Amino acid sequence: MNPILYVTHDLKWYEFALELPDGNLTTVEFDELEAYAAGLGVSPYVDHVPNPIVVGRMCDARGWDIDPISHELMIGRWVLEALGGAGFLEEAYASASGFREMYPQARRRGEP
Repeated sequence: MNPILYVTHDLKWYEFALELPDGNLTTVEFDELEAYAAGLGVSPYVDHVPNPIVVGRMCDARGWDIDPISHELMIGRWVLEALGGAGFLEEAYASASGFREMYPQARRRGEP
């Protein structure tokens, strides 16, 4: 079993919770994301919101899993707080050439 990364059920996040295979919990500071943002041209976090792409890179490199609910919460907060809201999705989908590669789960309204 791999360690599992979580965010807490709080209004603001300042660190992650990591459940180790033995059941113990430890914390992971947002500062650790900085090494995994290198070369991407993106911020690893904005205020109290981690960049979900950078979190994924960190977890892949360290052999950790991301709790699926925590991942959804990170994506939602990133879109709403760091990228400027739901309108960003429509605008970015239409204009950014790399958007679909970065967010393959994103679809336009009415698209399968």
